[in-house]
Amino acid sequence: MTQQARLLALFRTWKVSVVKAIVQQIGARMDYAVARALHADGLLEALVTDIHFSSQPKLKFLQSYFANLPPENVSKNNLKGILYRAALSRLHNTFWPNLMAAETIAKRTCDRAEKSGADLVYGFDTAMLPSMDRLKRSGLCIAMEQCVAPRAQFLSAQRILSAKLQDIGIGFDESGLGDTLAYFSVMAALEREEWQQADLIYCPSPFVQKALQDQGIPADRIRVVPYGVTLSDDLASSRPASSGTTRVVFGGAFSWRKGALEFGRLATALKDRARFEAFGKNALPEAIAAKIAPDVLRHGHMPKAAFHEAIQTADIFVLPSYMEGSATVIYEAMAMGLPCVVSEECGSVITDGQDGMIVKAGDETALRQAVETLLDNPNLRREIGERATETAKLYTRESYGARVVSMLQADFDDLKSKPAIAATSGAAL
Repeated sequence: MTQQARLLALFRTWKVSVVKAIVQQIGARMDYAVARALHADGLLEALVTDIHFSSQPKLKFLQSYFANLPPENVSKNNLKGILYRAALSRLHNTFWPNLMAAETIAKRTCDRAEKSGADLVYGFDTAMLPSMDRLKRSGLCIAMEQCVAPRAQFLSAQRILSAKLQDIGIGFDESGLGDTLAYFSVMAALEREEWQQADLIYCPSPFVQKALQDQGIPADRIRVVPYGVTLSDDLASSRPASSGTTRVVFGGAFSWRKGALEFGRLATALKDRARFEAFGKNALPEAIAAKIAPDVLRHGHMPKAAFHEAIQTADIFVLPSYMEGSATVIYEAMAMGLPCVVSEECGSVITDGQDGMIVKAGDETALRQAVETLLDNPNLRREIGERATETAKLYTRESYGARVVSMLQADFDDLKSKPAIAATSGAAL
């Protein structure tokens, strides 16, 4: 008997319903971890996505879009998926590519669900609304992953940012913050509609859980499933010796939301004590980025492997973001033994003072004090980094997928015993 057959037999012995699930997903988020875990347990009806390859692509920029799933379990449109990515690469804070991609895969999701007799659809925030009404009317359960904190979180934080920018002579229009806020306003309205129709909302951190409850979502509809990363053994096993110059690094889009202003000011305050570097696409007007971070060496976007190699010899990782879900770059830094100073709003798995340090987003005094503490104490940096590595071992891509599947299986039986949340939209696909 195969492992899959034994698993299904065990479920039946327990008198538990065997879920037949569809994963609706734009892109290769978390390396298709949920779809791969469902497939491994014999529970995947289909991955419905915009882009996926049945064999490893030769072009490097496409190699992440491969999950080693059987072709019969994947519904895709690679041409439209590539065009979607081309649009995203040229447009910033523009919502229409996301909406078009969601519309494109919605009909395929609903058609596959109805023809296959699937029980449940698992999807991701701001990409589910076009399919939800038809799925609900077809009697399917909907589980939605809220990947980041509600967008209202950043809309509230912009008041703090606007005041800071005014203090340093950067006008609202000049900053580009207006475009960011317009984008987040649309996304916030979209996700509120999705929350109303989702039976369950999965999220990656207690921070997001609380933010959802603050938005009026009942606690019994929210599940917390932390993310995780799986690094190659050479990255996760040991840290190379430092180059001699103390390096403090930032990872992620260099944007207002992720704390570019705070990191830039930190670098200026401590430039005589360390070299400050940022890795990630510059999401600000170049003149503005240069003005707020004159003492930061900005490397821009680079392939994941090159990024890992670059930060492996760093001394401290910093991410003072105003809004995340559970930033995977922090898991990566922890896995490499980097002591991290991050904001509470990052939704990390760090225990403050044990395997990292946590400050409040926007609190530049606390941020500087935490970084100075680590700069002053090389032994403390090493101890925190070692504990961070041990923590990161608990959070891999595989464990994330397995936790989602385990929770879905348990939740599905509970959902079937309760009245379904009714469809609210009149739209039909």
